[in-house]
Amino acid sequence: MSIAMIGLGFSAMLALMLLGLPIVTSMAAVGIVGGIAAYGIPFLDSIAPVVWGVQNDNLLTCIPLFVLLGELLLRSGIADRMYTTLAAWLGRLPGGLLHTNIGSSA
Repeated sequence: MSIAMIGLGFSAMLALMLLGLPIVTSMAAVGIVGGIAAYGIPFLDSIAPVVWGVQNDNLLTCIPLFVLLGELLLRSGIADRMYTTLAAWLGRLPGGLLHTNIGSSA
């Protein structure tokens, strides 16, 4: 790939972001169009197995479940009560606010 092609792709990505598209959409669009322009149609055949392999990983299951756990703790009030309790226990120590934040985050 030439420097001009890279500059054109970067400019297109910036233009898409300035139009209000999310970063991931802009990068994906420029990457797919640039891949087709550079390597041709066989590039499309190689995208599907890579995307499937990345999205089919069991480790990625923990991310939405972790967000769900945080929402459950926040909406039920457990997080507020836990922070208040830890502030009472650790507030008298030097750096008590820091320890309280670390303890409640853990």
